Order: sequence, then structure tokens, then C-alpha cells
Amino acid sequence: MAAEQTLADAQVREPKSLTSCAGAMKWLESTNMLDVAVIEIFLRESECDEVAEILVGGGVQMIIHAGRKATASDSDRVFLNGTRICKP
Repeated sequence: MAAEQTLADAQVREPKSLTSCAGAMKWLESTNMLDVAVIEIFLRESECDEVAEILVGGGVQMIIHAGRKATASDSDRVFLNGTRICKP
């Protein structure tokens, strides 16, 4: 929610927060592609590598908002396509 408020304060048009990978996948199926996405590697139920792969495939710039500094597995490599901002 704090990230969404920061984006709204920066006058980003229609910021959208999603709390699950499944919700993000469903939303991506029903929307036009984005210019930029702030993505968390892990949401409620799982790692969001599939979401990241769709974003990368669509040429969407990603900001990775994560608690860890490095990738932990090969499936995480898709997150190397974004700019990482570590959580405090």
C-alpha cells in the first residue's frame, strides 16, 4: 500500500496493487500492457516468476521491490531483468 501511495503522490496514472500472483495473472489477462511495474518476488501464495515472465515478454520495465538482495534459484533469474530496490 505504501508503494501505491508513493506512485499516486508522484501522479502515476492509475496505480494498481495486487496481493497475489494469481490475482496479478488474472489482471494481466484483462488489461493492456503496462509501461512499468513494481513487483515483489514473493506474494501470498508463491513466487511471482510467471508474472515477471509475462512483463518481460511484453517489454514492461520492472522495479523489483524485494527483501533479499540476490536470486535464490534459477527460476528467480527472470527478476534480473528489472531494477532492484531492496526493502529496508
